[in-house]
Order: sequence, then structure tokens, then C-alpha cells
Amino acid sequence: MASLWDKKDVSDVINIGKGHPKTSLLPLDGISKAFAAAAARPGAETTLLQYGRMQGSEDLITLLIAWLRDAVGRGDELQPENVLITTGSGPALDYILHLFTAPGDTVFADSPGYFLAFPSFADCGLRVVDIPTDGGGMDVEAVAAKCAAGEVPRVIYTVPIGANPTGATMTDERRRRLVELARQYGFIIVADEVYQLLTYDGAAAPKSLAQFDTDPEKRVVFAVNSFSKLLGPGLRLGWVEAGPAAIRRMVASGAIQSGGGLNPFPSAVVAEMLRSGDAQRHVATVRHAYTATSAVLCDALDAELTPVLGADGFRYVRPTGGFFVFVRLAPAFDTEVLLQTYAKEEGVVFFAGRHFASGMAGGEGFTNALRVCFAFLDEVAGVAAA
Repeated sequence: MASLWDKKDVSDVINIGKGHPKTSLLPLDGISKAFAAAAARPGAETTLLQYGRMQGSEDLITLLIAWLRDAVGRGDELQPENVLITTGSGPALDYILHLFTAPGDTVFADSPGYFLAFPSFADCGLRVVDIPTDGGGMDVEAVAAKCAAGEVPRVIYTVPIGANPTGATMTDERRRRLVELARQYGFIIVADEVYQLLTYDGAAAPKSLAQFDTDPEKRVVFAVNSFSKLLGPGLRLGWVEAGPAAIRRMVASGAIQSGGGLNPFPSAVVAEMLRSGDAQRHVATVRHAYTATSAVLCDALDAELTPVLGADGFRYVRPTGGFFVFVRLAPAFDTEVLLQTYAKEEGVVFFAGRHFASGMAGGEGFTNALRVCFAFLDEVAGVAAA
């Protein structure tokens, strides 16, 4: 895998594997403008360059909550004490797992699942159990069946909106049921919601799993989010929403206590972008662009694969948000072999499905599947050509 991404002579390669935002959409001018505004404010030396507030920038948290209330209909249940600023969704997952699990605990995870979560599970000594997914997200009744049979996790990890790799979004009914099960059996849920604000034109913004976690005295959901896909991964900035007690526990962790609040410099910059409305306008532009490229890629898949494989020879979920499509071929195909062939002979790079398997004994290997990303390509024409 790494060798394909690290090749030096890739100028003529169509890369539908890399799950990065489109380079031409990264808002460098907006970031520059926001930095200038932040640097001109009184006390900018402290705001930008001193150790930050432990929970994160109070200014950013206030502006972020206002944006979420406007963009996805959040209500009074979301308060500043529910938010911790982080360095992104991956580090946030690490914080949660290290603080709220113990070696030997069980994690139930999407299958196929986000492959970069698997090392975090391993680092914490967690036992992974695959939970199948479909067009409505994680199969929550499979969770219920395992719990009823005595196999209860400590944590469930899911990407419920525009999932990586499948592109599926969990139904409201399943989200509600998952929270009910968490309360019944005493586990926590980590909802990786980095694509919540990247739903496509015309699609209703999905609710956060946290919006179904309505008991303020017993919150079970950790909703993880990030500016990486919205503004740019180089910012290394995100947030966690959870109950106030969980937020206090994370703030009291050694990493934050010894290092200070996380990323005050980019926090000040993003706060200015939210204050001016530049961030909101940029996200609208990004959503529109990805609406177009996702449609072109899915239409191209249908047009090119149907004559060769037949309408029943492949399947995927047409996404309404996120970056990805997960294409499943007939069992006879090995997409790792196809990858080596097409990367070398046709100049096309994709992500073989086996990387999205947890490796659980008896679990599905997804060797006949591939993940394609429409977000990284700079031109719709390049997507069509793929």
C-alpha cells in the first residue's frame, strides 16, 4: 500500500485511492486572511503563541456551537462544557480509548471499517468484533443479538455519516436503538462524524449520534469531529462532544495537563474564519464540488462496469455525503491483484478492500472489494476518465 502512495513518478496516475480533500479547494487565501485578523487582535501574542486553555479556545468553542446550531439544528443540549478541542479525530479516538477502556476490553466496529482505527484498537489491547454494515450503516440488531447472548462490548466505534469506506449513513432508527442498547448494557459509543457537515446538495444534514443521547446525567456518546475534511488536514484541529464529566476527565489527562490546551494557533485562525463566515461559505463550496464529483464517479462506475460485469456483477452504496464509494465485485475477483495490474499498466490507483477488514478470526476479508475516493481528484474529467 505505502509503495503505491510514495511513488515519485505519479504525475500521470489517476489516484482514486487517496482519501484526501481536493487540493484546489484548500482555502489558503481564507486561512491567510483569518491569520491576519487574529494577529491584529489585542493580546494576539498570548492567544496565538502561549499555552492554551486546557479545554481549548473558548472563542472557538462558542463560535463552533453557534455554527452547529445553524448548520445541523443543534439545540440547547450542546453547551460549551460538552466540547473539547482536539488535534483531529484520530488523536481524539486515542484519547477516548486510553482513558475509558482497559486492555482486554472488547470493541464492536463497522465491517468493513475505517482501517486507521484498527491500530488504535491494537495500541489499547482491545479485542475487535466485526459488526456488519449495509446501506443503513451498522447493523444495530446484530449488536443487540450479541449483547443478548452475553457478548457485551466496552465501546462501539462507528462512522455513522458518509462512512469510510462504504459511504453509507446510519438511519435515525438505528442511531436511536444503538443509544438505547448502550444505556441498557453499559457500553460507550465513539461516533466518528467527520463527514457530518459534508452532506451533498439537496440532502438533509444528518443528526449527530449525540442528539439521540438525551439523558444529561448519563451520556454514552462521544461524537468526534474534525476540520480536516472541511478546511484542511494541515490545521490538525477537531473537537469531541461528550458529557461534561467525560470532558473533565479528558481535560485532566496527562497529555493535556502537561502540554496545555491543544492547538491554540490554528484555533484562533479557524475562529476568525467562523466569525467572518468564510468557513461556512467555504464548506458550502466544498459540498457543492463533492456533490458533482461523487455523481460523476458513480455514474461512471455504472456506465463502465455494467457492460462488463452485468448489473448484478457489482454493488455499492451511492453516498449522500463523505468522500468514498466501496465497490464489491464477484467473489472470484482479487482487488489486490487488480490494483497491481491497473496501477502499473493503466495508471489507476485505488484502495484494495482487504485493508478495511479488522483481521478478526472468521471475519470477512473483503478481498473482492475496492474503495474509491472522488474527493482528491482536481477535475471532474479525471474522475470520469477513471
